[in-house]
Formats: sequence, structure tokens, C-alpha cells
Amino acid sequence: MKNRRIKLAALSLTAAMIMSTVPAQVFGDTTKEAVEKDAGSSQEAGDLPVPAALSETRAAETKGTWVKDSKGWWFKKSDGSWPVNSWEYINGEWYVFDKNGYMRTGWVLTTGGWYYCDASGVRLRGWLRRSNNWYYLNSKGVLQTGWFKDGSAWYFSNSNGIMQTGWLKQGTTWYYLKGNGAMAEGWEKVGGAWYYLTPGSGSMKTGWFMDGSTWYYANGSGAMQTGWLKQGNTWYYLKGSGAMAEGWAKVGGTWYYLTPGSGAMKTGWLKDGETWYYTDGSGAMKTGWLKQGNTWYYLQGSGAMAEGWAKAGGSWYYFAPGSGAMKTGWIKDGGTWYYTDGSGAMQTGWLKQGNTWYYLQGSGAMAVGWTDVGNTRYYMDQNGVMLTGWILVDNTWYYLHASGALQTSRWVGDYYLTEDGSMAVSQWIEETYVGKDGKRIPGYTEYELEQESTLAGTVKEVTWSDSGQQYTAQFLVLDQMAGFRSGDTVVAEIKEIQLTGEDYEDGSRIEATGVLKVSPETPEYSQSEIYMELTPADAPEETPVSEE
Repeated sequence: MKNRRIKLAALSLTAAMIMSTVPAQVFGDTTKEAVEKDAGSSQEAGDLPVPAALSETRAAETKGTWVKDSKGWWFKKSDGSWPVNSWEYINGEWYVFDKNGYMRTGWVLTTGGWYYCDASGVRLRGWLRRSNNWYYLNSKGVLQTGWFKDGSAWYFSNSNGIMQTGWLKQGTTWYYLKGNGAMAEGWEKVGGAWYYLTPGSGSMKTGWFMDGSTWYYANGSGAMQTGWLKQGNTWYYLKGSGAMAEGWAKVGGTWYYLTPGSGAMKTGWLKDGETWYYTDGSGAMKTGWLKQGNTWYYLQGSGAMAEGWAKAGGSWYYFAPGSGAMKTGWIKDGGTWYYTDGSGAMQTGWLKQGNTWYYLQGSGAMAVGWTDVGNTRYYMDQNGVMLTGWILVDNTWYYLHASGALQTSRWVGDYYLTEDGSMAVSQWIEETYVGKDGKRIPGYTEYELEQESTLAGTVKEVTWSDSGQQYTAQFLVLDQMAGFRSGDTVVAEIKEIQLTGEDYEDGSRIEATGVLKVSPETPEYSQSEIYMELTPADAPEETPVSEE
């Protein structure tokens, strides 16, 4: 018994020394890759191994009775012996006994590694908290060091088995272990900064990297960057989320364009879709007027380069489709002509070039054909030139003053212009008659006869025009007139001229409007019709005039 007490005392001292420390060595390769590689080995999957220093008598359950004395607990087997230097499986739990046969508690070192037995001696597995430190005992109860996996999460314990948190560097690679020890994967915010840990491996990213379909940039410390980033001669913009901007981005009230795909900031002319834009040397999108060389461009409020008509500062300007260059002078848009001055502003109203006048309507379109300006009418030819003098439009003659104004209700020489400006033809103008060519016939005055009356003794000679032919009738004797056609030698006698109120247009009768006089003493009448029956010159004088 004395020898047993000495052994027990020595064991107690050894146990106390063991329990006061944490394992100081690392067993084998504890890198994460090595642990992951051996995760499915038989060492993990099989039964608890038999340590070389402590023999486990058998895997079957040990039968017997627990006994406690002044030194501690020991186990009396059914045959009266007790286990020493061994693991015993008792009542479904594993216990370890020292060389003196006493049950061990706390940290226990064997050739298989470190184990931990609680105050009741039961070998523990899983997470263990001691002195504010966390330890992990695997499925066999062995203390884990280095990388290990619990469930779907990776953890790292130092060489003493203490679970680590915070930043961890291995070789040139950084990892981040959360407050619960789990290795961070994906985005993690640490100390106000965001970091990206590669999913699966947990390695911290630096430089450019892609998450999903989006690019990000982390500096040398791994902190995600935001704002402007310059690399070489190229600028990039990283949004508040860290995402690399692509396409249009508004920064500090200014728009910038970042090339889709690469994110490189563009300067100068750039095309987005079908639209051109311009950014200055700083990349800022420009609006308003832009001069390059001798060419002006206009960038709208959206930054889009103007093409075609655009209004700026109250004036209209025209920019060549495709190039956007501002045009000056004459411009043809569609089938219509316009004119812009030296500043490019579209003109309206009267325009004089050399000795030629043009008129530009309110829309800026050059006037062609009849054009009303105020209460005055003008005529512009197909080239827009204002005409003056006599013009023929749709087979009708008009007269335009030297100012271009259409003349109406007035005589111009021997021609008369009606109320609508058209030249009068083959009609009476008050007391004057104009022929088919519009020219007045001098000395012709209208004379009216009452119906059923005759010309006998009224005048000596009358002349009139009908269907382009001029006729003259002269009294030979009372109640008789000799008639002939102008330019013809055929003379016909007219027995009598009567107003019948009927129209005759056959070969034996002539229809005329009114009777013309040559004597100023003859009374003036209007709107009468006379019908004269003609007879050949050699006909007997007694040939009567038809009663019709």
C-alpha cells in the first residue's frame, strides 16, 4: 500500500502539471489543405485508436464497480482487478486510467494526442471552453490544431489548440476568422472596411476580382476600394458598394462614361448605342456648345450630340446628321430649303442676297410659289427667288410691282388686273373692252339696244369682236347695214339687227356681247345681245332678214 500511495502521489503531481498546461506541439501537417485531404481517412472514421503509451484492454464495455478512496476514483473490475494505463469503455463512455489505476480528469496526453476528460472522467468531444478559450475535440476526442472543419465551416486552432479569431496569415495568404472562429467566406466587414475572402478557400483577395458578374478592387491590405482609382494612365470608378462602374455614372453632380466590360473611363468623343457624346480631359460629360477646329457642335442637356434641328438659346440651328457639325448658309432638309446665318441661327422673314430677294417663313422654310406677307401677296419661283413684272402662272398672267407685290384692280399699260390680280381677257372693264390677249381695244365703247328695236338711223358704223374675229357693220340705206369680217373680202348685207333674247351660234348668225361705237356722241349702254343674220354679197337686196 505504501508503494501504491507513492505512485498515486506521483501521478497526482504529473496530472496537475499536465492539466496546468495546453499541448505545446503540433502533430503532423495541420494546414487547411492537409486536413481537408485526410478528412475521410480511417483514422477519423474508425474506432478510437489504442495509444502506444496507454493500452486499451478491449473495445468491449468493461464491467465492474466504481470505487472512491482518498486519492480519487478507480474502477474495480468483475474479476477484482483494476485498469492501469488504459482507456476503458464503461457505461457508454470512455475513461482513462493512469499507471496507478486512478481515473484521469482534465487534459490527458497520449501518443495519439491530447484529450480532455471532464470532472466525472468522461472523455469529451466537440467544442470545449476553458479559461475563456475555445478548443475543439474531434469525433475521437483528440484536440485539434491547425485547420479543421466542423459541419460546413472551417476553423483554425493554434499549436496549443486554442481556436483563433481575427486575421490569420499563413505563408503569403491572409484569412479572416469571425468572432465564432468560423473562417469568413465572401464579403466580410472588419473595422469599418470590407474585405473579400474567396469562397471555399477563404483566402483574402487583393487587386481586381469578380464577384458574380461584377468587378471590385481591393488594395494591398485587402480593403475594398470606392471612388476614383487610377492604374497606369487609366481611371476607374468604384461605386459606394465597391462595384466597378460601367456605362454612365454620376459623380459629384457630373456624368462620366466608363467602358462596359473594362470600366476604363472614356474621354473625347464616344458612342453609346446610336448616340454620340463628348467628355473632356477629366472625363466629365459636356453639354452646350463645343468647338473643335473650325467646327461647332451642340450637346444637349442629356449630353447627346445634336443632329438635325436643335433649339439653343431661343434660336434654331441645324446639325448635319451623322457628324453633328453645325451648318451655315443654305441648307436642304428633306425637300425644303432653309437659311442659317454665320452664327448658325436659322433665319426667318425677308432675305436679300446680291440683288435677289427670298422669303423665309416662320418655320424657316424658304417660300415657293404664292406667298402672303401681311396683306401683300408675292410670288417666288421654284428656287425661292422673288419675281417682279409680268409672270404666267397656270396659263394666267399676273403683274408684280418692282417691290414684288402683286398688283390688283388697276391698269398696267393697256392691260387690266382684276381683283385677284389675274389679267382680264375678253371682257368689259367699265367702258373699255379688252381682247382675248388682254389688251384694250382703243375707241370701243359699249352700246345697248332695247329688245325688238332696230339700229335704223342710230349710228353710221358699229364694230365688235367675237370668237377672236372682228366684225364691222355699216348702214347702206335706212334699216339696212352691210357687214363684213375683218381681213376678209366677203361682204354680207344685214337687213336688220334685232334683240331677240336668244342665243345663236350656227353658221348663219353671229352672237356678240353689246354693240361698239366709234362716235363719242353715241349714248353708252351695256349688257345687251345682238344677233345678225348674214347674207352673201351677191344675194338680191330684197332678201329679207329672218323673222327670228
